Amino acid sequence: MPPKKFGLSLQLPPDAAGAPAVGPDAAGPARGDGSGRNTLRDSWEVGTNGAVTVLSKSITPYQFSSEGMIKAANRAAPQHHYRVAERDIFVIKTLGRGASSVVFKGFLIRETRFVALKKINILQKARRGAAGRWGTGEPGIGRFQPDRETRAQMMNDVKALCDTPNVPGLINFYGAYHVPGSGQISLVLEYMDGGCLADVLRVVGAIPEGVLSRITARVLQGLAFLHRRHLVHRDIKPANILLNLQGEAKISDFGISAFVADTVANCNTFTGTVTYMSPERIEGRPYGFPADIWSLGLVLVEAATGRYPYDATGGPILHDEPPLPAPGSVSDALRDFVRACLATDPKRRPSAEQLLAHPFVTGAAGGAAPQQQPTPEVAAELQRFMSVMADPLEKMDEIAFQFAWMYYAALSKGQEGLRRLGGLYSRESLLHHQGEACRGRDAVMARLNAAAAMHAGFGGAAWRIKAVDSQPLGVDGTMLLHVTGSVTLGGGVASSSGGGGGDASSSGRNTQGGGGGGSGGGGFGGGGASNGGGGAAFAASSGGSGGGGGGGEQAHSSSGGYDGGGGGAGPPPPPSPASCPFAETFILKRSPTGEYFVTNQCTRFDL
Repeated sequence: MPPKKFGLSLQLPPDAAGAPAVGPDAAGPARGDGSGRNTLRDSWEVGTNGAVTVLSKSITPYQFSSEGMIKAANRAAPQHHYRVAERDIFVIKTLGRGASSVVFKGFLIRETRFVALKKINILQKARRGAAGRWGTGEPGIGRFQPDRETRAQMMNDVKALCDTPNVPGLINFYGAYHVPGSGQISLVLEYMDGGCLADVLRVVGAIPEGVLSRITARVLQGLAFLHRRHLVHRDIKPANILLNLQGEAKISDFGISAFVADTVANCNTFTGTVTYMSPERIEGRPYGFPADIWSLGLVLVEAATGRYPYDATGGPILHDEPPLPAPGSVSDALRDFVRACLATDPKRRPSAEQLLAHPFVTGAAGGAAPQQQPTPEVAAELQRFMSVMADPLEKMDEIAFQFAWMYYAALSKGQEGLRRLGGLYSRESLLHHQGEACRGRDAVMARLNAAAAMHAGFGGAAWRIKAVDSQPLGVDGTMLLHVTGSVTLGGGVASSSGGGGGDASSSGRNTQGGGGGGSGGGGFGGGGASNGGGGAAFAASSGGSGGGGGGGEQAHSSSGGYDGGGGGAGPPPPPSPASCPFAETFILKRSPTGEYFVTNQCTRFDL
């Protein structure tokens, strides 16, 4: 069936390869005011299958459906399908709420990584008019109507994220999807387990220069890339600089970023956080990339001294001298770096590329160029500093969730999967299964194999997790783990593509850190770093170990709905006659090498 024509008009630029001018109308209604500027009316459509298609400022269509997001081909890149769906994400807990969005911590099952799931309300519920009709005359979906401002910011974010894949200093984007009838588009982003720079400053006060130098280097790398792509971020501030527990910094939130045609072009809109705005922006003058540099300079003054240098309610005081740290309070290199960033004349501010060569950035890199990975000594310093943001209970919750995911994914594979669980048990392990007790690895595995053989006679079993709770037992890393869910006989071998779920949580602890290692010959590896390369769940269950937690904001323990590696989004389907609830309790003991073993296990089915 041919796609439905866009219901709102477009005024295309003379050169389709160019971008519309940045200004108040760039993402709003076309005025036809004779100004000569190219403007784009906000345009969107809803297909018969419920997919939402939105045009970006560059006239590139982006289609959001239940199966992911498709970015249409343009002169710069071919069509790209970001395949991610609600069923691929196990929602763990709520991280934060805004006026038009909610951010959750989730688990992207196919990649065994924690993610930040940002659900944005692009359609608002329409208000009933005097005549009893819904809406205001604009096209909508049922009782929803478009929210233009939110959608414009979301498209800014999506376009910038698509254009910056795997760039040091910029948050990673894994895809987006739309659930028909929800009025929401969900963005799947990297999860950063150290929080934002504002969180760190609230805990530590001021940041040591050696650590601040590496944070600055990463932020400059991100800004340099954005500026090469002709993007002005326009909202650099501590809350938009995220960190992981390894001390890696990344810029987030591109919702109000602006495209400029070339390196000398300017913006003319008043958008962003006024407390970090440059003088030219506050005065309403044209601005460009140097505005981001000013904002970075203010962030560094605050990070180095532990306090925002102006009255926080009023923002920068125009025409005053730049608020440099007092002589002797910081190094000469840092003071000179900040002085360059806070030059009142934007033409005198260095570019992000030039600042990467500044002695403040290169001098504390431990002999490595800012663009390179830090030396082992510098990496250790960063991790020691960020350890203040780690929460052992949060890490325990992540390990518990990864263990449960690994365990029931293996059970859903029947006897083949059980072969991968043998390393979890020792000769001291004790299993209570439906009133029968057995001790030792061989006895436990024999009991589990007998159950798997029975399940195979019914066509296999699919295990679905509903909730995971964990509690510490002592100070040696031993934990109590309680899992509830359902098992369906005749479900066959579960798929490996994910498990959806809504906003639910079972135990309320903020989680930093994550699982590490795999499970090869013995134990579940749960001791490594969780972010940006740590935290594999269970290598043997999928043939290799996955990535660790990354991206976004903070989180909880888990519940939601996960079908042994498969599963569905939204409310669970009605139970079939062959489905029954189960509850299982584990005691996991941590070995000196960081692996976890099952010492006690008790299973109960509500038949």
